[in-house]
Amino acid sequence: MASLLGSTVRTIHSQGTSLHEILSSAQSALHARELLVNSVSGFGPKQASLFLRRVGYCSDLAVLDVHILDYLRIAHGINPKAGTISRLASYERIEAEFQRVAREFGYAIGCVDLAMWVTMRVAKREAVL
Repeated sequence: MASLLGSTVRTIHSQGTSLHEILSSAQSALHARELLVNSVSGFGPKQASLFLRRVGYCSDLAVLDVHILDYLRIAHGINPKAGTISRLASYERIEAEFQRVAREFGYAIGCVDLAMWVTMRVAKREAVL
């Protein structure tokens, strides 16, 4: 992980920019995620979404981890092929399905995402699933 971070810092600085400038140039949360995926070594869509939520940039991007994907599979029959979720276009297709499901709950995407994550994690640990 440290080598990826070092590589990212060198790349960003060699371009004469900063992470703050990269995010400031984004036209939307989706664009910010794309910029991070393309700029940060080792970041895929999930990691970039989580980073943007954790730093308070936005809360409307889903963090599609195994717990969320299991919920979508069990409750809605949405089952992405293994490995496809790491590609931004595939991630965004599954995220759109998740956003549709999240709207049914009537809460912000980040809240539904976190609630599902906790629920699925506990259900798996307690062997309910």
